[in-house]
Amino acid sequence: MKKLSVLLLFITIVFLPTLQAQTSIEVMHEAGVSNLFLRYEYGVNTQNTNLAEVKDAQYFPGISYSPRFNFFEEDGEGSSSFSINLNNDFLFGNLLSSSFEKKSWAFMSTLSFNLNLGAGATKNSFEQFGGFVGIGYSYSNIHLINNSLLNRITESVIADPTITPDYSKATVPLQGIYLHLGGRMKVGSGVVTLEGYSTLTPELNGVYTIGIRALYGFGIGL
Repeated sequence: MKKLSVLLLFITIVFLPTLQAQTSIEVMHEAGVSNLFLRYEYGVNTQNTNLAEVKDAQYFPGISYSPRFNFFEEDGEGSSSFSINLNNDFLFGNLLSSSFEKKSWAFMSTLSFNLNLGAGATKNSFEQFGGFVGIGYSYSNIHLINNSLLNRITESVIADPTITPDYSKATVPLQGIYLHLGGRMKVGSGVVTLEGYSTLTPELNGVYTIGIRALYGFGIGL
């Protein structure tokens, strides 16, 4: 709840005045590939083939689709806009479920608020290059390991080897404040986007998430 409050305050201060000044709205679509990198300071090996082995570093490829609403000045040149984006990633690999079991795919959805400049800022932008920066909130059914909770479970097993550990109590979904930025280049009737992103989960010490997307935006003005 605290993270959401910080996010709403940031949006109100930075983006709301810009949004109030805009007069036109348009919808754009981007699709491409997404790559998520998870970094654990310490890997976890449960020595059970039914459970996922969490290594120090993991990589998950996937596909991405992102519609966005652009807000811009109708009488402007289309070289800047404020947008609301909905990123949807479908990722594949040896992912971790809430019960610490293996699963082969997962999703990550993100609602973000962005400032766009240059190419791709609007459909009618004539700029060859551009970029953007944004903030939002991300949620995924990928689960991460809370090391402090996992240590408690491990200590209980050491104290009493006869008990069956419940690893599900040591996992939490990947969610939190989302930050991303990137560049765009106009190619034909579309625009190519390369962006980096990260989801901040302060309650998870020693776990880092970094992602890279390469997208193609459709319906850009010539």
